[in-house]
Amino acid sequence: MFYDDLKDALLDNATLAAVIGTRIYHGPLPLNTTQPAITYSDHELTRVYIDGGHQRDTRHELHFRTWADTPFAAADLATKLATALESLTSYFAIIENDTNDLNPDTAQHYRTVKAIVTEEALSATAYACTLALQAATLNLNNGTTYRLRSGYLPSPIFHLPTQSVDTILPLPMPAAIFHGYQNRPREITLGLRILGANPSAIATNLAALTAALGTETRTAARSRATLTFSTDNGTSRAIKGTIAAIDESPPWPRRFSNISTRCHLTITIYCQDPTWYNPTPVAISSAFNDATPVTVSLTNNGNEDTPLVLRISGAIQDPKLTDANGTVFELDLTVSAGGQVDYNFDMLDYAVTHTPSGGSATDVRNLQTTASRIPIVAPPGTNNLTIEAASGTATLTGYLYHRYTGHGQ
Repeated sequence: MFYDDLKDALLDNATLAAVIGTRIYHGPLPLNTTQPAITYSDHELTRVYIDGGHQRDTRHELHFRTWADTPFAAADLATKLATALESLTSYFAIIENDTNDLNPDTAQHYRTVKAIVTEEALSATAYACTLALQAATLNLNNGTTYRLRSGYLPSPIFHLPTQSVDTILPLPMPAAIFHGYQNRPREITLGLRILGANPSAIATNLAALTAALGTETRTAARSRATLTFSTDNGTSRAIKGTIAAIDESPPWPRRFSNISTRCHLTITIYCQDPTWYNPTPVAISSAFNDATPVTVSLTNNGNEDTPLVLRISGAIQDPKLTDANGTVFELDLTVSAGGQVDYNFDMLDYAVTHTPSGGSATDVRNLQTTASRIPIVAPPGTNNLTIEAASGTATLTGYLYHRYTGHGQ
């Protein structure tokens, strides 16, 4: 329940708990209560619905009273309470104002602290969000240093399950002679809230994040990123892209105002391939001998073609792959015993290398035959991949990802 959870969260603040023990009460101050103590009451409750009707936040406007024997003690307790509210990570609190007062019937001093406390639906557990860069993986919704901002689910992904990928097809060209099609890129915006127990901590966490992102975006290779995002129904999907923009949007942390007490940062990711994939790989394994074609059954539970990542190991001549779409990729290459050929048909990471026994990997994309096409994929459903060679014996290993048009599929 919100009230019990809020009390527990406030009492996690050691400075506040040292003064009041467990004396936080929802409602009036009980008779003969030891002071200092805190009471609070509801003034207004607001529920926020966005993203197609999904409830996102519940905002409680609360009036706290800090009770003490003197106005100075009440004011000091109010300061400690405000600090505890502002340092919450399980909730988001905005301190509006505080005022001194006196109960004329009991001559008890108190100070009123008005605050808006938001139950954020974008919890760190229900909405896990990581950004894998070249040198580090950032947890962008860990609830302690970074949180996804209200209204900032990675967008546009959440018009589910009907979201589609637009395609580009040149109108003057008959579709029958147009080789394949091109998906329109996807642009994703991540709105983050930088957390911290005080302005100094917020500044430290902001500096750490911008330094990591700034270092990664100095070169084209380092700007590459993989976003993995999980929704509250347990669906976890990933997408590859490039960090296109990083924008810090004030306000700087400020107390006793209607401005947010957290610093904001917006990250824009440009995804040339707009499809999402299940980040858990599905293993591929088989073997073949001589020139006899071998079919390998592959299952792609998604609704988009998914590129394959493969390795052929063994002494073979001219390895050849044919996918269920009829696309052929063949190398004019002799692989000696102990050697291997690695294929990555993801067009964002496309590579074909040959590593001889005891040697170094070399790029052999120039050795593909004139009939070869890319990429080699597993279409949706269960289909066969055919592998063969002019001669030799080898094993095939690799993996694929279930790939989807939209995040929630």
